[in-house]
Amino acid sequence: MLKSRRLLVSLGVLMLAVGLGGCAPPGVRGVRAFEDLPAAEGEVASDAEFLFELSEKKYCSTDDAYRGMLYLIDGTDTSKDFEERTARMVMHGVADKSWKHNPTAVATKGKVAYMLVRALEIRGGVMYNITNGCPRYALRELIHNGMIKGGKENSKLSGAEYVGILGRAVDYREPRPWPKM
Repeated sequence: MLKSRRLLVSLGVLMLAVGLGGCAPPGVRGVRAFEDLPAAEGEVASDAEFLFELSEKKYCSTDDAYRGMLYLIDGTDTSKDFEERTARMVMHGVADKSWKHNPTAVATKGKVAYMLVRALEIRGGVMYNITNGCPRYALRELIHNGMIKGGKENSKLSGAEYVGILGRAVDYREPRPWPKM
């Protein structure tokens, strides 16, 4: 009873302090967000713009998928066009040269999973290795790892979904250390 009363009093004091003083530290009120930040330069701006625009697209195209994958592999995409981007993907061993590389085709979960498993060098399970890394079992592997949330091999991928997958792939490759509690 005494602990719960202390907790309620503490919460009340905290709410009163926030209500009267506000959340912002002194001298920050009235400043508009990001107003004082310098403009981004060069590649960084175009990479960020690409990801933002992609997140708002209904579907992720093959060209978008290749560009995002090159960000994951190389840190940026310096390709001048789709043909050069495709050549770099094949060179990295992430895309199969036997695929029909159509820049406007909608990317599927199976092909994106195939590319991710190769880009992240995930060893895969028994079926993935028996089938020589087919997109179906690559997708199952990434669903198991929590990088892709369900779906079938030929499911179309939205732009926002692909950006989320890329974010989880970065976390998989470079896990962030969490502070100890």
